[in-house]
Formats: sequence, C-alpha cells, structure tokens
Amino acid sequence: MERPVRKGPLGGARHWVWLLDTLFAKKHDALPPARFDVGVPEGVSSRMVRRALIRLADRHEALRTVIRPSEAGLPEQLVHATVEPDLVLIGPGEAVPDAALTGPAFDGFPLRALIHTDAEGQVSGLTVQLVAMAADGTSLGVLCEELQELLTAEVEGREAELGAAPGQPVDQALVETGGARGAAAARALRHWEESLAEGPHAGLPFRWNRSLHWQQAPVDGACVQTVLRSRDLGERCAAATRKYRTTLPTLLHALTVIMLTGWTRRPTCALGVVSANRTAPELMGGVGRYATEMRLVADLREDPAFSAVLRRLRTGLMTAYSNGVFDVGELVMAEARASARIGARISTSAIFEFHNTAVGAPVGEAAAERDPEITQTTIDYRTPNVRLDVSLADGALRLILRCPDVLLPPPAARAFCRQLSALVDAVLAEEDPRPSELARLVELPRPWDGARWVAVRDAWVDLDQVAGLLLEHPHVTGAGVFAEHERGERGGRLVAHACADPASGLTPADLYEHMRDVVAHHPATVVPHEFVVHSGAPVDAADAGGWDEQAVTGRGTGEPDDGLDTPVGAAEEALLEAFTALHPGRPAAMTQTYAEAYGRFLLVPAMLERLAVSGYEGLELGDFIGMASLRRVAGKMSRRH
Repeated sequence: MERPVRKGPLGGARHWVWLLDTLFAKKHDALPPARFDVGVPEGVSSRMVRRALIRLADRHEALRTVIRPSEAGLPEQLVHATVEPDLVLIGPGEAVPDAALTGPAFDGFPLRALIHTDAEGQVSGLTVQLVAMAADGTSLGVLCEELQELLTAEVEGREAELGAAPGQPVDQALVETGGARGAAAARALRHWEESLAEGPHAGLPFRWNRSLHWQQAPVDGACVQTVLRSRDLGERCAAATRKYRTTLPTLLHALTVIMLTGWTRRPTCALGVVSANRTAPELMGGVGRYATEMRLVADLREDPAFSAVLRRLRTGLMTAYSNGVFDVGELVMAEARASARIGARISTSAIFEFHNTAVGAPVGEAAAERDPEITQTTIDYRTPNVRLDVSLADGALRLILRCPDVLLPPPAARAFCRQLSALVDAVLAEEDPRPSELARLVELPRPWDGARWVAVRDAWVDLDQVAGLLLEHPHVTGAGVFAEHERGERGGRLVAHACADPASGLTPADLYEHMRDVVAHHPATVVPHEFVVHSGAPVDAADAGGWDEQAVTGRGTGEPDDGLDTPVGAAEEALLEAFTALHPGRPAAMTQTYAEAYGRFLLVPAMLERLAVSGYEGLELGDFIGMASLRRVAGKMSRRH
C-alpha cells in the first residue's frame, strides 16, 4: 500500500462508529456493511465500472481512507492518493461468494463492488458494499446517484455532471476537534465526568431486552410494540412548539424525559438521540460517516420551568446534530470508573446503536422555528429498555413504543402513549409548569417494586432475570439469585446459586466470566458478588433455604484477585508493561479495572498491538471496558504458537 497523502483525527460520528466496529469486530454483533444496488444502463462493461469507481474514489476521500493507530496509539484517518477498486465478478448462475459479503474490503479500503455479468460479459447488475465506518444513509444516496451518472456518461461518451466538490471527512474532523469546537468538546467531557460524581448515568436501570436491538433469548421475554397515530396529537404538538418557540424533536425529547423520570421517580434520565453534522451544503453532497447516535443526560434535580428544560435539551440536541464531538470512548471509561467507585458492578450503559440519517422534509414542519439541517423524517429516543419512534405522516403524528412486556405489558404500554398525550395538554394549559408537576401525571406500573427485584446501590435488578442469564451457561441446570442486605445500605450483596453436574468442573470463576460477558450486552445488569456452585437444586429455585441444603462444590467471587497489586507471572508483567508504556505517569494496580487505572479508551487497540508484539493473544477491546480487573484480563491472555 502506498503512503497516505494526508491524515487527520476521527470526527465525532466516525469515532462512535469506530468504537462499535472495534468493540464487536470478533462477534456476531459486528456492524454489517451497507449495501445498495445501482441501476446499470445498457452497454456497461466491468472495465467501465472500474473506471467509474476510480473516478468516484478520486472525488470522495472516504472511499480511499483507512483507519490506523498513530505513533501515539490513537486512531487516525489515512487518506491515500489512489485506490484500486475491489471488484467481485459473478457470472450467470453463479452464487455470490460468502467472503465477498462478509470479508474485509481489498487492502483495508472500505468499498467493494459485486458485478453480475450476463452470457455476453456485459454488466447486468451492480451492488456496491461499504463498511459501516465509511458512510451513513445520506452518503449512500450520494454514491448511488453519482455512480449512475458516471456509468451513463461512460456509455454516452460524455463528461459526467457531478456538481461542486464535496466536503471531506478529514476536513470536517479537523474543524470538530480544533479551536473553539475542540475546547467545547473538552468542556462537555469534563461536565459529564463531574456529573458522574453522583454515580453512573442510568437510563432505565433495570432489565435489558435483547429483542429490542439484538437477538432474543427466552429470559428476555416478549417485546411489546404499541402504535399511536393521531392527527389531533400532531396539531396539539404543533401548538406547543409555537407556544414555547421550540421544535418538535425538542418538545418530544422533553416530554419523554418527563415520562421516564415520572415513571422511575428519579431526577435524571439518559436518552439516545440521533446526531448528524451535515450542516454545510458541501457535506450534504459528500460521502462519509456524519450521522450517528449520541447519548444525552437530562438532569431535573433543580426542577426548572418547562421552558428551561426545553432550552437545555435543545442546546444538547443541536450540539449533537451540528457536531457530535463528544469523546464517547472516554465517557465509557468515566462511567465504568463511577460504577466501580460505588461498588455496584454495573456495566457501562452507553448505547451501542447508531442511526442513519434519511434525507427528507424537516421533522416538525409546523414548528415555529425550522431547522434545515435536521433531515430526519423519523426521530427515535432510546434507553436500554424503551424505544420511542416519532414520525409525521400527512399531518398526523405517529408514535411507536417498543419495550419488554415485563416492564410494560400491552395495557400499560397503551397507557404510556395516552399519558404522553396528556402531558402535551398539560404544557398547553399551564403557563410554564415544573417537571415535578408534570411527572405527577405519570402513573405506570413499577415492576421493580416487586418482591423479586432489589436495589443494589444505583441499579434496580430483576433477580429472576439474573438467574435466567446464569441458565444460559451450557453447564448450569438450575439457578437462583438472592440479595443479602447490609445495614444502612439501599441494597446489598447479590449471591448467585447454580446447579451443575460435578463432572462438568464448573467453578465460580466460570460463572463470573460468563456474567462478565453477559453484562456487555445488558447495560444495567449487575454481576453477582458471590457465586455458589451446587451438585443439586431445590424444587423451587426461588427458595433460598432450599439452596442452602444442597451440597456445595465451589464458592467465591470468581475473581482471581488476592489483593496483590503487583504483577505475578509473565502475562501480568506483559500487560502492565504495555499499559505503562502507553500511559506514562499513571501507575496501575493489577486489582484495578482498566477504567479505574485511568486507561484511555482510544489506546486499547495500541494495547492489543503491543501485547501481540510481545507474543500474546486472546484479548479484544471488550475485555478492557468491563468490570474485570487487570489480573482477570491477563488471565485470558495466551501465548501465540
């Protein structure tokens, strides 16, 4: 590969997707590539496709950019002068090779073309595939339109009409990370870190339902979907946007926050919202990752007037829309430190989701203030357990609520939509109500007040769900989880009992490792503080006394830490050496997590590379953002043969 002609940092949106792509690189959750079919005019050959793709890459740097660690170990964009297109020719009746659909593009570049040819060798179909890092939804439309124009111009023997030169991702990243914007991003990160002194930000800190986002497992239960379509609600929301001089996304964001804080009776709420920084015309015509999802925390402890809530949320929303520059990875580390500090063992609750921008009419056309840079026709607000999609269609407002039935069974889900509508009436009727007044209108079932739920520090935990997650281990045939409360604490220690055939050799360490991996996908699941392995199980798994009567084959936390902070053995020494080299002046103890040692998120790939040079393998990025100590992480390392 030739030397790059220019390089630069990652912009906010690209940084977020880089996190996702790196975190899930070896798992079934890896971000799938984006694919789109291109209409091919008659008479196009594979050589024409190659020339058109080269022209397209000449025009858009994102198509000849790779992400590599810098000398300091931080990820950066490397733009190359030219790129040879990765073409996969598929003859008549041939199947598309699996490697072409799932494997990396040629030499690390993001674009691949699947060319279907007929019996005469002419192109009969063309599919272009891009890695998720390279482009968002708007980019796909730009690429499709320009590629069709280039192919048509090839056939007609004329120069393609492509318009003005587009903006480039490296230029946008330099704008985002430098000067006033860079300083603002640093201030935002400091603000988040200071707010974490109160404890980790939790959205709805209870059970996680994988059917909302990933695969569904029996322990998750069913996912309820409730749809409300109302022209009257749309008109009332439009009236509220005029009264408070705000936009529909901001209004609905505020009302959703009040719904959730009223439901949970907690004054803070974290929601994932779409962000896009395609504010400049040249970016609208460019290719790159400019859209993603950011996570905004609303803090209503001061009980400000509703108009003040709208102003605060609008500032946060427009910051996300105009330039998603928050350093998400470092925020993940800060949240992990906050979780460890209070001893709750909560995994980070940053939402591993992203949302493509769709080109269309601005959301909230009836709003008094229009925002031309907002191009979504659908807005969604997310917590780990609830997702609310909002869209306008023919003047009617449509709400789609998705949530686990254990939290909101169908009648309660319908009540959620009705009460959200009632909040609109309240903000119209009252002069400028306080969130606390509005929250009193929220009356929804609170399953976490039930007998089999427990508050462990700052997290509500469904004990039956934790037991169900333990049952997903292949050797566990029965499980029960119980809380042992201590005086003066809101919650206590969680003790997990599991039954397994003694021949399986199941240990507390195996169960700890299993649950540590589970929490990476369950953002509010707490890893039990103690695991007890039995050779038998009681008739009733919820009977703590019955478990106490069963023979014990193993008991412990599952963590190999013995309180010794210094490294023991070659693997621990190699891990600490890599950490120290990349974090000079930051001493780390083997009993600390990577986050507790103030390890930098963006340096995890460099950590892995240094360990590989030292001859070790077996780790991935996810091992560094969980609640495992450095000693536990080192225990997963193995010598490369």
